[in-house]
Amino acid sequence: MRAVASNANGLSCLSQGGQRALSYDHAQTALAPPLGLRAMSRPDEAALERLAEVFRRDARWVFALLRRFGVEAADAEDVTQEVFLVLRARLGEVALGEERKFLFRTATYQAANARRRARRRPLSAPSDADELTSRSDAERELSERDELELLQQILNAMPEDLRVAFVLYEIEEMTVPEIAAILTVPLGTAKSRLLRARHSFEREAKRRGVKQDAAGGAARSSS
Repeated sequence: MRAVASNANGLSCLSQGGQRALSYDHAQTALAPPLGLRAMSRPDEAALERLAEVFRRDARWVFALLRRFGVEAADAEDVTQEVFLVLRARLGEVALGEERKFLFRTATYQAANARRRARRRPLSAPSDADELTSRSDAERELSERDELELLQQILNAMPEDLRVAFVLYEIEEMTVPEIAAILTVPLGTAKSRLLRARHSFEREAKRRGVKQDAAGGAARSSS
């Protein structure tokens, strides 16, 4: 992930060197298709084949995206399945070749819901033997949750088209041509959106007290 922030006063856990809570090991994750994808009737065989292909291609990408949006590791697989169940329910509305764009938008919504559920979940009480270590871990977890929540607040305040471009570039680390392709816009439009997205992010970060140097490190030049 590109460095969205770089110091302790500006979303430090999202820097390139602070991805403990956001890391994702593709080789160690085996995602199973949600039951809904395996329970479609015979008349839907064509749709099932399309869903299965999209799942094989994009399930790990969705899982990683959810983790980068702050979904906890214990929840990420379930939320990935929720994303694909939404795709199943609305598959008829999604044009061929537009599946990843739909998955991205659905994942951002489901991630916000998952984070809200996680914030309401009480932290486990530490044992006597590990009380000091557990307390430190709990404090770090709360700090990371707060930073991720602040990031999401900033992203939510941005216009949708700018937010999508920003996340694809800064968090998903896609190139400008890749973003133009997934958003089905000209290359020049993608560059313009990234420039406006960077300004929007910095403006919203400043409003929330994030230092300018941290916000300014959020994006590199799209040219």
